[in-house]
Amino acid sequence: MGTPAGAQRPVMVAVGGDSGTGKSTLVSGLYRIFGAERITTISLDDYHTFDREARKRLGVTALNPVANDFRLMVEHIEALRRGQTINKPTYDHSTGGLGPRELVSPREIVVIRGLFPLYNPRLRAAFDVRIWLDPQEELKWLWKVKRDCAQRGYSVPEVIRQIVERHEDRRTHILPQKAHADIVVEFYPPTGYFRPGATVEHDDAHLNVRIHLNDRLPRLDLDD
Repeated sequence: MGTPAGAQRPVMVAVGGDSGTGKSTLVSGLYRIFGAERITTISLDDYHTFDREARKRLGVTALNPVANDFRLMVEHIEALRRGQTINKPTYDHSTGGLGPRELVSPREIVVIRGLFPLYNPRLRAAFDVRIWLDPQEELKWLWKVKRDCAQRGYSVPEVIRQIVERHEDRRTHILPQKAHADIVVEFYPPTGYFRPGATVEHDDAHLNVRIHLNDRLPRLDLDD
């Protein structure tokens, strides 16, 4: 079924970036601004073709296109844009396993976050606003280590090894998507953030930021 007569299709928003760049945090901010009742969000990690153990066995990373189901990804994103409910796969980061299917219906705003939202022309064409997060490298690695150890069951050496193993896939498949974004957000730390011997928790609520707008978008006041 298509969008019901007289109904307005959802606003489609892509939030992309490398692993550990703050995509989930930005989506949480959108919930606070617009209200959870107005937003549907899905993670493209749910479209991983293999679970964590299979990726290890095959020698592929989650940043490799062969480890992701792009056919289904495109089909579902285009269906959400038309206002249709989808029956999508899931991925459990705490176990690294593929989960059960779940029904997802679009609300007024549909936010798609992940590693590959701008990977091919059909994906890019599905979105009204395309956001790319690009924090300073050292800052990003710190965030990734903290997240993966706290939420995904990795040790620090495992996360560091993963960063090294993913380098070529990141360079080849992830970073080029930045060129297709409407908004690029660059976070960088204030002076003293990485001060040697500091015992206080890093204050990620007060980072410096640069926002680059593509000419496709009208000029906006983004100070707030």
